[in-house]
Amino acid sequence: MKDTSEKIKDCLILFDLDGVITDSLQPSINLFYGTFEEDLGLKHDPKFGRENWSLSREQVILLEWGDLIKTGRVSQGQIRAALDHYRQKKLQLDLPLLPHVADLFFMVSDEFDHIAVVSSNTTAIIEQILLKAGLRRFVQKITGIEAVSIPKPDPAMYRVTAEYFGIPPSRCLVFEDSVIGITAAQGAGMHAVGVLTGSDTEDQVSVKKPDRIVHDLGEVTMKMIKEVLGI
Repeated sequence: MKDTSEKIKDCLILFDLDGVITDSLQPSINLFYGTFEEDLGLKHDPKFGRENWSLSREQVILLEWGDLIKTGRVSQGQIRAALDHYRQKKLQLDLPLLPHVADLFFMVSDEFDHIAVVSSNTTAIIEQILLKAGLRRFVQKITGIEAVSIPKPDPAMYRVTAEYFGIPPSRCLVFEDSVIGITAAQGAGMHAVGVLTGSDTEDQVSVKKPDRIVHDLGEVTMKMIKEVLGI
Protein backbone atom coordinates (compact mmCIF):
# COMPACT_ATOMS: atom_id res chain seq x y z
CA MET A 1 0.00 0.00 0.00
CA LYS A 2 1.40 3.35 -1.05
CA ASP A 3 1.82 6.22 1.37
CA THR A 4 -0.81 8.95 0.92
CA SER A 5 1.87 11.38 -0.25
CA GLU A 6 2.64 9.10 -3.21
CA LYS A 7 -0.94 8.79 -4.46
CA ILE A 8 -2.47 10.69 -7.39
CA LYS A 9 -4.37 13.63 -5.93
CA ASP A 10 -5.56 15.54 -9.01
CA CYS A 11 -7.89 12.81 -10.34
CA LEU A 12 -11.16 11.34 -9.10
CA ILE A 13 -12.53 7.82 -9.59
CA LEU A 14 -16.31 7.51 -9.28
CA PHE A 15 -18.57 4.45 -9.10
CA ASP A 16 -22.28 3.98 -9.51
CA LEU A 17 -23.75 1.52 -6.98
CA ASP A 18 -26.48 -0.80 -8.33
CA GLY A 19 -25.16 -2.93 -11.17
CA VAL A 20 -21.56 -1.74 -10.77
CA ILE A 21 -20.63 -2.43 -7.15
CA THR A 22 -23.51 -4.63 -5.98
CA ASP A 23 -25.55 -7.33 -7.66
CA SER A 24 -28.64 -5.48 -6.52
CA LEU A 25 -30.61 -4.78 -9.68
CA GLN A 26 -33.18 -7.58 -9.57
CA PRO A 27 -33.50 -7.74 -5.75
CA SER A 28 -34.10 -3.96 -5.66
CA ILE A 29 -36.66 -4.12 -8.47
CA ASN A 30 -38.50 -6.98 -6.77
CA LEU A 31 -38.47 -5.17 -3.42
CA PHE A 32 -39.66 -1.87 -4.92
CA TYR A 33 -42.61 -3.27 -6.87
CA GLY A 34 -43.45 -5.72 -4.10
CA THR A 35 -43.63 -2.87 -1.57
CA PHE A 36 -45.84 -0.67 -3.75
CA GLU A 37 -48.19 -3.55 -4.54
CA GLU A 38 -48.36 -4.59 -0.89
CA ASP A 39 -48.83 -1.06 0.47
CA LEU A 40 -50.95 0.57 -2.25
CA GLY A 41 -52.09 -2.20 -4.60
CA LEU A 42 -50.06 -0.68 -7.47
CA LYS A 43 -48.81 -3.14 -10.07
CA HIS A 44 -45.77 -2.96 -12.34
CA ASP A 45 -46.41 -2.20 -16.02
CA PRO A 46 -44.20 -4.64 -18.01
CA LYS A 47 -43.65 -2.06 -20.75
CA PHE A 48 -41.22 -0.30 -18.41
CA GLY A 49 -38.00 -2.27 -18.72
CA ARG A 50 -34.94 -2.80 -16.52
CA GLU A 51 -33.16 0.13 -18.19
CA ASN A 52 -35.56 2.52 -16.43
CA TRP A 53 -34.23 1.31 -13.07
CA SER A 54 -31.23 3.60 -13.51
CA LEU A 55 -33.60 6.51 -12.97
CA SER A 56 -34.33 7.71 -9.45
CA ARG A 57 -37.14 5.92 -7.66
CA GLU A 58 -39.17 9.14 -7.85
CA GLN A 59 -38.80 9.13 -11.63
CA VAL A 60 -39.79 5.46 -11.82
CA ILE A 61 -42.92 6.23 -9.79
CA LEU A 62 -43.94 8.97 -12.21
CA LEU A 63 -43.36 6.70 -15.21
CA GLU A 64 -45.35 3.84 -13.71
CA TRP A 65 -48.15 5.60 -11.85
CA GLY A 66 -48.02 9.29 -12.81
CA ASP A 67 -51.55 9.23 -14.22
CA LEU A 68 -52.95 7.80 -10.99
CA ILE A 69 -51.19 10.52 -8.99
CA LYS A 70 -52.41 13.31 -11.31
CA THR A 71 -56.01 12.15 -11.07
CA GLY A 72 -55.82 11.84 -7.28
CA ARG A 73 -56.43 8.10 -7.18
CA VAL A 74 -53.22 7.83 -5.20
CA SER A 75 -52.07 10.70 -2.99
CA GLN A 76 -48.58 12.14 -2.73
CA GLY A 77 -48.65 11.22 0.96
CA GLN A 78 -49.36 7.57 0.16
CA ILE A 79 -46.55 7.53 -2.40
CA ARG A 80 -44.07 9.06 0.05
CA ALA A 81 -45.02 6.56 2.74
CA ALA A 82 -44.57 3.58 0.40
CA LEU A 83 -41.26 4.96 -0.89
CA ASP A 84 -40.00 5.41 2.67
CA HIS A 85 -41.13 1.86 3.47
CA TYR A 86 -39.19 0.53 0.45
CA ARG A 87 -36.06 2.42 1.45
CA GLN A 88 -36.27 1.16 5.03
CA LYS A 89 -36.54 -2.41 3.77
CA LYS A 90 -33.64 -1.93 1.35
CA LEU A 91 -31.43 -0.97 4.29
CA GLN A 92 -31.94 -4.52 5.57
CA LEU A 93 -31.02 -6.29 2.32
CA ASP A 94 -27.78 -8.25 2.16
CA LEU A 95 -26.65 -7.54 -1.37
CA PRO A 96 -23.67 -9.44 -2.80
CA LEU A 97 -20.79 -7.63 -4.45
CA LEU A 98 -20.38 -8.12 -8.16
CA PRO A 99 -17.24 -9.99 -9.29
CA HIS A 100 -13.87 -8.27 -8.86
CA VAL A 101 -15.28 -5.18 -7.10
CA ALA A 102 -13.18 -5.53 -3.96
CA ASP A 103 -10.02 -6.14 -5.99
CA LEU A 104 -10.62 -3.00 -8.06
CA PHE A 105 -11.24 -0.88 -4.96
CA PHE A 106 -7.97 -2.10 -3.47
CA MET A 107 -6.11 -1.37 -6.71
CA VAL A 108 -7.62 2.07 -7.23
CA SER A 109 -7.20 3.13 -3.60
CA ASP A 110 -3.53 2.18 -3.74
CA GLU A 111 -2.97 4.57 -6.65
CA PHE A 112 -5.56 7.36 -6.25
CA ASP A 113 -6.32 9.53 -3.26
CA HIS A 114 -9.97 10.25 -4.17
CA ILE A 115 -12.79 7.73 -4.66
CA ALA A 116 -16.52 8.52 -4.66
CA VAL A 117 -19.78 6.62 -5.03
CA VAL A 118 -22.60 8.42 -6.85
CA SER A 119 -26.03 6.78 -6.89
CA SER A 120 -29.74 7.52 -7.14
CA ASN A 121 -30.19 5.66 -3.86
CA THR A 122 -30.37 7.61 -0.62
CA THR A 123 -27.11 8.34 1.17
CA ALA A 124 -28.19 6.09 4.06
CA ILE A 125 -28.69 3.12 1.72
CA ILE A 126 -25.34 3.68 -0.03
CA GLU A 127 -23.57 4.03 3.31
CA GLN A 128 -25.10 0.86 4.70
CA ILE A 129 -24.30 -1.20 1.60
CA LEU A 130 -20.68 -0.02 1.53
CA LEU A 131 -20.27 -0.71 5.25
CA LYS A 132 -21.66 -4.24 4.93
CA ALA A 133 -19.41 -4.89 1.93
CA GLY A 134 -16.30 -3.61 3.72
CA LEU A 135 -15.76 -0.88 1.11
CA ARG A 136 -16.68 2.25 3.07
CA ARG A 137 -13.08 2.85 4.16
CA PHE A 138 -12.02 3.36 0.54
CA VAL A 139 -14.65 6.03 -0.24
CA GLN A 140 -14.11 9.69 0.61
CA LYS A 141 -17.45 10.97 -0.72
CA ILE A 142 -20.94 9.53 -1.10
CA THR A 143 -23.40 11.45 -3.28
CA GLY A 144 -26.98 10.24 -2.88
CA ILE A 145 -30.27 11.36 -4.35
CA GLU A 146 -30.73 14.06 -1.66
CA ALA A 147 -27.71 16.00 -2.96
CA VAL A 148 -29.45 17.37 -6.06
CA SER A 149 -32.87 18.53 -7.20
CA ILE A 150 -32.53 16.81 -10.60
CA PRO A 151 -31.18 13.22 -10.65
CA LYS A 152 -29.44 11.25 -13.42
CA PRO A 153 -29.41 11.51 -16.44
CA ASP A 154 -28.87 15.15 -15.47
CA PRO A 155 -25.14 15.63 -14.74
CA ALA A 156 -25.70 17.47 -11.43
CA MET A 157 -24.82 14.49 -9.19
CA TYR A 158 -21.46 14.11 -10.85
CA ARG A 159 -20.77 17.83 -11.00
CA VAL A 160 -21.35 18.40 -7.28
CA THR A 161 -19.10 15.45 -6.46
CA ALA A 162 -16.21 16.80 -8.54
CA GLU A 163 -16.75 20.27 -7.02
CA TYR A 164 -16.50 18.76 -3.52
CA PHE A 165 -12.95 17.61 -4.33
CA GLY A 166 -12.09 20.65 -6.45
CA ILE A 167 -11.13 18.38 -9.34
CA PRO A 168 -11.93 19.32 -12.97
CA PRO A 169 -14.32 16.94 -14.77
CA SER A 170 -11.68 16.09 -17.37
CA ARG A 171 -9.70 14.43 -14.56
CA CYS A 172 -12.64 12.28 -13.45
CA LEU A 173 -13.43 8.69 -14.48
CA VAL A 174 -16.85 7.16 -13.87
CA PHE A 175 -17.84 3.48 -13.85
CA GLU A 176 -21.50 3.15 -14.91
CA ASP A 177 -23.73 0.30 -16.04
CA SER A 178 -26.45 2.25 -17.84
CA VAL A 179 -27.11 4.68 -20.66
CA ILE A 180 -28.72 6.99 -18.10
CA GLY A 181 -25.63 6.99 -15.88
CA ILE A 182 -23.17 7.35 -18.76
CA THR A 183 -25.24 10.26 -20.09
CA ALA A 184 -24.94 11.95 -16.69
CA ALA A 185 -21.18 11.40 -16.51
CA GLN A 186 -20.55 12.63 -20.05
CA GLY A 187 -22.86 15.60 -19.49
CA ALA A 188 -20.62 16.58 -16.58
CA GLY A 189 -17.61 16.43 -18.90
CA MET A 190 -16.18 13.25 -17.34
CA HIS A 191 -14.70 10.10 -18.80
CA ALA A 192 -16.87 7.00 -18.57
CA VAL A 193 -16.39 3.23 -18.59
CA GLY A 194 -19.50 1.20 -19.38
CA VAL A 195 -19.78 -1.91 -17.19
CA LEU A 196 -22.03 -4.70 -18.50
CA THR A 197 -23.05 -6.13 -15.13
CA GLY A 198 -26.18 -4.05 -14.61
CA SER A 199 -29.29 -2.83 -16.33
CA ASP A 200 -28.25 -2.23 -19.95
CA THR A 201 -26.92 -4.40 -22.76
CA GLU A 202 -23.72 -3.84 -24.72
CA ASP A 203 -25.72 -2.57 -27.70
CA GLN A 204 -27.48 -0.02 -25.50
CA VAL A 205 -24.29 1.13 -23.76
CA SER A 206 -22.37 1.35 -27.05
CA VAL A 207 -24.73 4.04 -28.32
CA LYS A 208 -23.24 6.48 -25.78
CA LYS A 209 -19.67 5.72 -26.94
CA PRO A 210 -18.05 5.55 -23.50
CA ASP A 211 -14.26 5.60 -23.32
CA ARG A 212 -14.23 1.86 -22.68
CA ILE A 213 -16.73 -0.98 -22.27
CA VAL A 214 -15.96 -3.94 -19.99
CA HIS A 215 -17.95 -7.08 -19.30
CA ASP A 216 -17.10 -6.84 -15.62
CA LEU A 217 -14.67 -4.97 -13.39
CA GLY A 218 -12.13 -7.77 -13.66
CA GLU A 219 -11.24 -6.40 -17.10
CA VAL A 220 -10.23 -3.04 -15.66
CA THR A 221 -6.48 -2.48 -15.30
CA MET A 222 -4.52 0.44 -13.93
CA LYS A 223 -3.08 0.91 -17.40
CA MET A 224 -6.61 1.32 -18.79
CA ILE A 225 -7.58 3.83 -16.10
CA LYS A 226 -4.49 5.95 -16.70
CA GLU A 227 -4.89 5.79 -20.49
CA VAL A 228 -8.49 7.00 -20.26
CA LEU A 229 -7.49 9.82 -17.91
CA GLY A 230 -4.48 10.69 -20.05
CA ILE A 231 -1.98 10.41 -17.21
